[in-house]
Amino acid sequence: MASKDKIQSSHIRRQLDEHGRKVRPEPSTDLMIAITGAGREGSIGQAIMEKFPNKIFATSHDVVQDDFDFYNYSALVMCHGYTYLDWIENVPDEETFNIINVNLIGTIRMIKQFVNSTIKAPHRKKIITIGSMAYDKVLNGSAAYCASKAGLNMFIRCAAWELAPKGFDVYIIHPSNVVNTPMTRETIKGLMRYRQINEDEANAYWSAGSIREGCLTKDEIACYVEYIMLNDTEYLSGSPIELAGGQR
Repeated sequence: MASKDKIQSSHIRRQLDEHGRKVRPEPSTDLMIAITGAGREGSIGQAIMEKFPNKIFATSHDVVQDDFDFYNYSALVMCHGYTYLDWIENVPDEETFNIINVNLIGTIRMIKQFVNSTIKAPHRKKIITIGSMAYDKVLNGSAAYCASKAGLNMFIRCAAWELAPKGFDVYIIHPSNVVNTPMTRETIKGLMRYRQINEDEANAYWSAGSIREGCLTKDEIACYVEYIMLNDTEYLSGSPIELAGGQR
């Protein structure tokens, strides 16, 4: 009977034989990117979209339909997300479902759809998802959100390992607090509601403890996505890329 290691190694070898010779798309001519969450004004997705103004970027979707064909796309960037802040005992069940469904299940399904659409394509593909520092932090009033991001991080690690020999590089970027995005504004509203504080107090709470003069910006995040997209970064695949600025 073949050992587990031999079975695993033969599977990887078969995948490399089939997909390992796929060429990387030329950024100046061949790069086509689908971005989720880019339709929201002031969002991280919109900032990433603006990094590709010269027809490199092709289309964006807040929600990609189940029948959307990604075949000609060389990259998928996912910036969608959902949050609801409150103490565990006060969070409505539907909000817990929404958090897990959008942040984790929705991303898993979209990656599956992208892989199924593009696995036979002749070029190598990149998948990038925007996670959160919540993936390994304990945040007040955010238990389900933290759990969704922790699950997402583990899924990306597994996907990076499983999909590498099939022609995909898979990345996850974990930003710290980001200035003035739709998610930030929802977080401030959540802080006001569950802590029963005013907007100024919520903003002060949200930014407290920073070791830098300002918080991370969506444009900085977009710069990291641009770097991954335009360079050979395959050995970053699967690693949690933390934009914490030295913060603990």
